[in-house]
Amino acid sequence: MYTVFRGFILLLIVVVAAFASTTNAETAPQIPLPKLATDRFGKLSLAEEMLARAVANGETADRSELSGEDRIIRGELLSWLCTNPDATARVTYRGISISGAQIIKETNLEWAKIPFPLSLVECVFLDVIFLNHGHIAALDLSGSSVPALDANAIRCDGDVDLRFGAIGTLALRAAKIDGNLSRQSERLVVRIRYHPRRRSPRVRSK
Repeated sequence: MYTVFRGFILLLIVVVAAFASTTNAETAPQIPLPKLATDRFGKLSLAEEMLARAVANGETADRSELSGEDRIIRGELLSWLCTNPDATARVTYRGISISGAQIIKETNLEWAKIPFPLSLVECVFLDVIFLNHGHIAALDLSGSSVPALDANAIRCDGDVDLRFGAIGTLALRAAKIDGNLSRQSERLVVRIRYHPRRRSPRVRSK
């Protein structure tokens, strides 16, 4: 009888401890996204700080009225925001939205699964964007300057907007775009490589 009672008490202690641990985890304060980014990348530029705050609040990080270093965002930080589990958990359904920034170094999103839209409008990229084999909700690069966009075998659930900017080389072999592929070829693209494996995207030029 004593052994049974003792076993019951031990089981009760384990259950209470597990419940307390779960409750504490749920009520623990969430580390703000700007601090997570600082812990990972060190000192952030003004544009990067604004981006981290804007992403967490579902807003657009607009740097179009600034110049110089105040506009700079590192491509590796942008990639981290799209792929790191702790960072993506703090991204709202509005996704990541940037306007008028300068993106330095490559943005590597190969094989990345990005469940939210990525809007990079009127930005200047100094290096390549890699999206090969990625899966993204939607992509807006309208008005942006990009040396090359490598997006072979990309899967996009929504639209891809490439209008009104300058893209050196666009690679879309075996891409599957469920929405519209919007571009202005006579102004935008020097060379396009696009060989769909299954379904061709609807191309809309304006």
